[in-house]
This record gives sequence, structure tokens and C-alpha cells, in this order.
Amino acid sequence: MAENVRKMSEVPKGQRFQFFIDYFGVRTLLIIAGIICVAYIIYALNQPKPDARVLMASYEDFATQEVLGEIENAFNEQEMDFNEDGRVMMQVNYNYLDQKLMQTAPESYVTLQTKLMTSVGDTLQIYHILDESAYQLFYNFGAIGTYADFEGYETGHAPEEYVKIPLSEISAFDKEILGKDADKLFLTIRPKANAEVNRAKNLDNYNDHIDALAKVLGFAKTN
Repeated sequence: MAENVRKMSEVPKGQRFQFFIDYFGVRTLLIIAGIICVAYIIYALNQPKPDARVLMASYEDFATQEVLGEIENAFNEQEMDFNEDGRVMMQVNYNYLDQKLMQTAPESYVTLQTKLMTSVGDTLQIYHILDESAYQLFYNFGAIGTYADFEGYETGHAPEEYVKIPLSEISAFDKEILGKDADKLFLTIRPKANAEVNRAKNLDNYNDHIDALAKVLGFAKTN
């Protein structure tokens, strides 16, 4: 401390607060900020991580927050503990590209479109729930898998057929989407060729996703 800094006891009572601010204010704020940062890091590290992120994308608004929660619950009931932490937590990320925004709020539309395109390129997301327009977008970018990706399973489909299963045909999910909307949303997968499988851990994760979904769909193993 500089020599001209007096002890707090030497400062007149009416000037002590200002004295503290002048000489200790900055370092006190830095200490508090440091404590908050450390506390946040500890908090973040101890938060449960989702076992997988399910991308849901549509050009029509099919899902309220309540419906999204029910779809997450439907996934959770399948016991997909991919990270083996003793709990199942699937996270549904919903991208709704509202076409009306092209006219009413073009900047917001571009933002949502960019978000959707980022999702198309996210090779770590294996499960997709898409409407017809979003399905075609993913198909055009090679992000739709075929039944050949269910290697080792009898699917009842030709290997070259693209996976496009209406939610209405999947008992675990059809009840979560009201009425006719269950026929307008399709469950599909990202193909292994387009997924992040360059490391053994990522390849195992992809295969775990396929095995879990094959179980949900009732596919029998062939070997």
C-alpha cells in the first residue's frame, strides 16, 4: 500500500466510506467478481449433462413448450443413458422457422434460418424430428440416414431407403403430438457418413444411438 494511505482508524468517521471506495473499491470488486466466476464454474460443472440433443425443426409451429416437454419425457422413458451417469436426460432443441417473419421481421427470419442451417451442420446430433420442408432441407445436405445405418438389425425396409417415420407410427411418441400433427412430423437419423465419428468415442456414441432407437422401433438383431 502506498505510504500516503492512512489506516482506517485514522480516517474521520464521516469520510471512512469514501476512503474505502477510493483505496479498496476496485480490488474488492475484482475479488467479488472472481468469487462469482469460480462459483459459477463449480455450479456449471456439477449440472447434469443431457445424454443427447434431439433436433426438432419445422416450418410450421407444431410444438408448444408443454408438448416439447412431453416429447423429452417420451425419450427419457426409453432409458437412453448414453453418458452412463445414472440418469436419463434427453434435450429437445426446437427450431421453428416462421415463414411470416420474411415479411414482418426479415432480420429475425434470417437469424432463425441461420440457426436452422447451423443445426443441419451439427454432426453430433443423431436424432431428428422434422416436418416435410425441414426434411427436404436436411435431405439436400446429406443429413438424412438410410436403414443401412441400422447395421445388424432387421428393419423391414430396404437398406437404401431413407429413414422417415411419422410420429403417428411410433407408439412411444404419437400420443405426444395432437391429432393430425403426428402425421406431419417425422423421426429420422443422421447418417453415419455425415456424423461425427472420427474418434472411437464418437463412433460408440453413434452406435449407442442406433441401438437405442432400434429397440424403440422394435427392430430385431440379425447377429
